Amino acid sequence: MAVPTKNRKKGGFWKGLLWLVVAVLVLNACVDGAILGELAENLGLDRFQSSGSYVPDDDVLQDDGGDSDADVPGGNQSSGENKPSSGENKPSSGENKPSSGGSQKPASNATYGGGSKPNLPSSLKNNVYLNSKDQGISATFTGKVLITTVFVSDKNTNWTKAEMDKIKAGHKTMTDAIYKEAKAWGVKLELILEYRTASVTQNLATADHNDWYKSALKSAGLTETASTDLENERKVKEAPIFFYLDLTGRAFASSMQGKSSRPEYAVFYSADSGAANYRHELYHLFGAKDFYYPEAVEALGKKYFSNSVMLSAALDAETDPLTAYLIGWTDKLSADAKTFLEETNWITKEYLKDEHAKETYTGYVENWKIGTATYTGYLVDGVQQGQGTMIWADGRKYTGGWDYGRLHGKGKMIYASGAWYEGAFKQGKLHGTGTYVWASGNRYEGQWQNDHRQGQGKLTYAAGGWYEGQWSDDKPNGQGTMVWENGNKYVGQWKDGQRTGQGKFTYKSGARYEGAFVNGKFHGTGTYYWVDGTKYTGQWKENQRTGTGTMWHTNGDRYEGQWKDGKRHGQGTYFYASGGQKAGQWSEGKFVG
Repeated sequence: MAVPTKNRKKGGFWKGLLWLVVAVLVLNACVDGAILGELAENLGLDRFQSSGSYVPDDDVLQDDGGDSDADVPGGNQSSGENKPSSGENKPSSGENKPSSGGSQKPASNATYGGGSKPNLPSSLKNNVYLNSKDQGISATFTGKVLITTVFVSDKNTNWTKAEMDKIKAGHKTMTDAIYKEAKAWGVKLELILEYRTASVTQNLATADHNDWYKSALKSAGLTETASTDLENERKVKEAPIFFYLDLTGRAFASSMQGKSSRPEYAVFYSADSGAANYRHELYHLFGAKDFYYPEAVEALGKKYFSNSVMLSAALDAETDPLTAYLIGWTDKLSADAKTFLEETNWITKEYLKDEHAKETYTGYVENWKIGTATYTGYLVDGVQQGQGTMIWADGRKYTGGWDYGRLHGKGKMIYASGAWYEGAFKQGKLHGTGTYVWASGNRYEGQWQNDHRQGQGKLTYAAGGWYEGQWSDDKPNGQGTMVWENGNKYVGQWKDGQRTGQGKFTYKSGARYEGAFVNGKFHGTGTYYWVDGTKYTGQWKENQRTGTGTMWHTNGDRYEGQWKDGKRHGQGTYFYASGGQKAGQWSEGKFVG
């Protein structure tokens, strides 16, 4: 039956109106990507897709007495400090890189170059781990890429040249590693690293990144469309921005699901080495996803991509096959990548959003699992903040202050060996005033700096004896006093744990030496007093009277002249108390004329 003319005209009117609305929406999206971009950010997707904070399985500190160091994953949850050695020697240098845990090799049948999507089974096309491929401003990590790093300061923080140079060196190390991997995948890649500084009026410690990043861009001489502008000006394929803040915090990448003129950027903190999280967050900007949460995904990540850079921020982590696909290094999925996608196909955006809320939970928790450790206390964005207690699987226990997952403020660490430290921590390290007691019973009370005894302090030995004075790099340096268990005592200057400079050494017997020391020995000009009253003043060499000097004997005799190895040797005069004298050459303590 034909449709009546009147009704047909009415239906056409509403259909036309509907198409007009659709056209307006599409036009708006094409202009600046605001619809998709704002939707992604309002859902929190940019943060959860690229939070970049790696939670280690277990941080094992070096045990007392120089036992072997355990491999410690990198990231913001690390307890941070190494136990100092029990004596004067400098403690072991610290954490080893994590073991490789399996090598991720490029698939032999892969087609390199990126860009196109494979012929996926229809069941996988909506997998959440694929929805970021070729999205945002930075689509594929190939060709010529300009990475502009901006060191941002405010009125409370300021970058030093040494700090910036350290981060630049870390970037160079990781860039070399990226080149090596890109070559293995058959990808042509050229990275251009440039650096700028910026100063903002906002307080970086409290301001949201949306409040300061535009000011930072302007201060650095960049526009709010910096990525696009730099791509056009410098003739590069991609141009992400890296911001570094001289604060503690959790690194993250801010990417857009949809096209936008806003630059894509990553934010790092001074605690980052400049290398460990560099590649992880960089990959996020090109579509990579985290494999370290939720727990179900972490288990699969360890199973199929055990050494993936998206599972760990370790320096020796590798670009796994799925990440290589997402960032455009291959357009085919490996068998492991497909299996991973099949086994995660049940995961939805809503589920990940809920898991991200847990992973970035803020509030008080009890027995919260972090790797194999448990934590009771306060969390901010999923990391320890404020007061809390951490118990590790190996028996270590810390109670005290935390700052973004690092030991900070006042606290007490009890080690598995029985040793303990109580006092000040700063960003995961012994720093400030504190007491360290070794399992042997040796005890140090005093100042610390970056895990080292530095400043004023007293070391008391369990076997007896003590040193009190100035320290530098775990050794007596400067002015100090040492008393041995046998009663000997030294008061004077020290260098690198040795008596060096001017000082006074008094023996239990009452004999003493006053003068110059070098490496723990009488060396230079000094005076030695024997218990019976004999006295020598003059030159010394490695505990021996050598050079020119005078010795006074208790009977009134004296010798003035040259000495060698503790004996009169060379030109000299012996004066007798009776008035006579013997002048001339001496050899091995005897007068030869």
